[in-house]
Amino acid sequence: MCSVKISTSNVVLFLVLVIGEVSSEVLLKKGWFRTHRKGPRTVFGNVERIDNSIVQNPTYLRVNARIHTLFPGSVKNLNRLTVLKFSFCAIDNIMPGAFVNLPNLATLALPDNEIDHIKTGVFNNLNITTLYLQRNQIKIIDQQAFDNMPNLYKLKINANMISAWDSNWFHNTPSLTEIIFRRNEIQKIPNNAFKNINGSHIYNGTYIVDTKIYLSKNNISVIEPEAFQGLGEISQLWLDRNQISKLDENVFSTISQIGALFLSKNKLANLPTYMFPKLNADVDILDLTSNNNISCISYDIVSVVKLTNIQDIRRLNCKCIDEVVNRLLEEKKVNEIKTDCQRGEL
Repeated sequence: MCSVKISTSNVVLFLVLVIGEVSSEVLLKKGWFRTHRKGPRTVFGNVERIDNSIVQNPTYLRVNARIHTLFPGSVKNLNRLTVLKFSFCAIDNIMPGAFVNLPNLATLALPDNEIDHIKTGVFNNLNITTLYLQRNQIKIIDQQAFDNMPNLYKLKINANMISAWDSNWFHNTPSLTEIIFRRNEIQKIPNNAFKNINGSHIYNGTYIVDTKIYLSKNNISVIEPEAFQGLGEISQLWLDRNQISKLDENVFSTISQIGALFLSKNKLANLPTYMFPKLNADVDILDLTSNNNISCISYDIVSVVKLTNIQDIRRLNCKCIDEVVNRLLEEKKVNEIKTDCQRGEL
């Protein structure tokens, strides 16, 4: 810094300017890092950025410090780094360009911080396969925040404050397979909600339906009729512990394959008679436990589901269920119904 001649009357102003300049450049004042999961901690401080001048060519790096803001270039030029973790760092702001030239980074973990806004330009074009953002304070996710992430396989964003699902998320992010939004505040699944998500992927020439979407324990009360338009197949869909009271008769009309559908602990009463009209293979599991307003379930549903679970339902009409079971036996179907009713109970 150049020397400046100042008068006594300007001392306070000068100090304020100097402090402001330093605070904008210093990433963290004091903290520790480790380069192995169970390795020793190395204390460091007054760090402007994390690069090879701080730690030499790590493959694993966990940082613990009070950081608040990850500025552009906060972590850069670590060519061998595959795992980067910032947990319990009080991070509340990540600026676009915070992560630069990390060509082999596969796992980026930022859980247990105070992040409230995921901005476009923070994660785009990173090569990461796994991104952990659980237990923050996220309310806003920019529409393009997760676009152009070619290798992203798993996104875990549990226990945040997200209230709305954006159908335009995940453009050009074709590898996304595990989408975990449990314990948020999402109220509605809009039309075309998953239009940018592939339900299946090809591995070593083998076509696999493997995508799993977890929306458990939100505040979902509305699923729009065309919510799943464009998502033709899915391995697992978790909608349990929400406020769903009704399903449109066409809501799953475009689904040709679904491995498991979890709807337990909602407020469902009546289900569409032809819930899965276009299946090319039976559903493995349909979980409807603890939907206390359900009285019966149609043969047309259970006949295309290998295991239907309707336990812990107080208003279940056991005579009706018995009739459905008898019809399955008559048709020599091996489909199973799990229920608290006893065979022959009226």
